[in-house]
Amino acid sequence: MMIKFFRHIRQRMIKENRVSKYLLYALGEIILVVIGILIAVQINDWNETRKANHTSKAYLQKMIIELENTKSRMKYLTSDPLGMVQGKYHSLEGSIAICDSLLKMSYSGLTGNAIPLILQTNFGQASLNIQQDAFEEVKSTGSLNSLGSEKLINTIKAYYARIARESDYTDENNLLIGRGRHILEDGLGRMQMDYHMDSTVFDIDNYPWLKDPSSEEYKDLQKGLYIANRWQEENRGKMMIIYNLSDSLIQMIKDELSSRTR
Repeated sequence: MMIKFFRHIRQRMIKENRVSKYLLYALGEIILVVIGILIAVQINDWNETRKANHTSKAYLQKMIIELENTKSRMKYLTSDPLGMVQGKYHSLEGSIAICDSLLKMSYSGLTGNAIPLILQTNFGQASLNIQQDAFEEVKSTGSLNSLGSEKLINTIKAYYARIARESDYTDENNLLIGRGRHILEDGLGRMQMDYHMDSTVFDIDNYPWLKDPSSEEYKDLQKGLYIANRWQEENRGKMMIIYNLSDSLIQMIKDELSSRTR
């Protein structure tokens, strides 16, 4: 309707030979068209920005949930006091403490007091198994660089690069912990197996090597404990680093989301 109106005016001006007014009118019409295009482009840009913000917010919120899960897992593996009850194993802290105590006792001579520690000794070889679905998804869509500020994006990239690196190191350390466990099989491992198979007939006198520091089993006990515990401590340190990095990243993401609501 509006187009017909302007066309009618233009045709009337041409018929009346009002060239100067026609040119002025044509210029005004062009300006109106340009303004209309600019407004349409601005609205489209606003809609695209709004959709991008909504998408990035969803990714960041999902990332927070996964980071909280990572913190919970690191705490569970390193220091969960219920680990012994729920999974019949010690957390890394508990396992490290027992191995360290038993190793120190072995250098002063093992007595009956060491038996409970010997029977409780185990080693933590859990992989990190960290959730990172949100990061992988946003990376695959090419939207990683639109998540927020440059500082936040760089921190997210650095965090997940560190996670990949620490996961590889932890898996390598687990192999070394397994080596320590293998060394213990003929001595401590045999004792634990006998006890768990039938504790009612278990007799410490059946293991004379416990009182002979020069025996191969005794030496293996010390070597195995040292090797396994060293790499357990290494893994515990890595898990605590990941816990702290996760906590820092959560706060940074929350700050980013909070800034969008102001």
